[in-house]
Amino acid sequence: MDSPVKVALIGGNSRSARAFLELSGRASPAVECLSFVRGPDFAGDEQTVVVPDYSAITPDMLRGCTAVINFVGAIKAPTESEYMRVNAVLALGLAEAARAAGAAHFIQLSSLSVYGRAQWVDQDTPVAPVTPYGRSKLAAERLLSPLDNTGFRVTLLRIPIIYGRGTRSKLSSLVTLLRRVRLLPAPRPLPRRSIISYRNLVHVLLDLLKFPRGGISFAADPQPLRLDDLLQVLPFRARVIQLPPVLFAPIRGLAPSLYSSLFASMEVSGDCLLSPADPPLVPTAQELGAAFGGEPEPLPHA
Repeated sequence: MDSPVKVALIGGNSRSARAFLELSGRASPAVECLSFVRGPDFAGDEQTVVVPDYSAITPDMLRGCTAVINFVGAIKAPTESEYMRVNAVLALGLAEAARAAGAAHFIQLSSLSVYGRAQWVDQDTPVAPVTPYGRSKLAAERLLSPLDNTGFRVTLLRIPIIYGRGTRSKLSSLVTLLRRVRLLPAPRPLPRRSIISYRNLVHVLLDLLKFPRGGISFAADPQPLRLDDLLQVLPFRARVIQLPPVLFAPIRGLAPSLYSSLFASMEVSGDCLLSPADPPLVPTAQELGAAFGGEPEPLPHA
């Protein structure tokens, strides 16, 4: 990244955007950030713009930005229409505002949830979302794809669950459970799940800013997670007992989402993953140790 790049971060109070702000300056001083946050709890300054709602962002507000990264997303919403409004319709409006402002690149954080319960993901895996969240993320991709051209690159970045020290995630919930029970039954063989740390996500985003590309891209930690990998970094003793998969059929039938989160594989083919060179991705084991090794930190409320 030879010349300075001004990047608008939409949803600047999200954990992912805060990680980008914290890490991008050290990894790439050429990146200048303009952060958009919502609500009265933030004080605006030269680098922060407070808006009543992200739909209020206009092209004039984005003028001078080379790229826009959309960190906004509803993970939990009361209705499917609300998922669609936040995750799809708003994303399209932001991309159109970015294009009208003269930005050359729009990065949409998408999700592996567009694949539903697929256990292996590559370029040929069909999309089959099974949740309102997954369907809204796929809808966003389909709305944004027609905007992509050589003058305005639209990157649809499909990522797995994100984790980091002191933040809530499915992994942190699992670590909390292990701390309490110290023994977790799991189907044999142990599932392999792609995950991504906040630091590795930032490294991927910086690479995309250097080398903009349109269409679908994939990002994850270099190695997938197995439960025994997680046990090796925990600061307490815990065990996983591998049992025949048939014993988990009741959980799969009664609570498919829980089963999928804890006991089902979902691995992205290494051939699909972005592999930035500067800065490079950090090995999964090292990131798990940074997130869950040592004494636990209190988790923020939201």
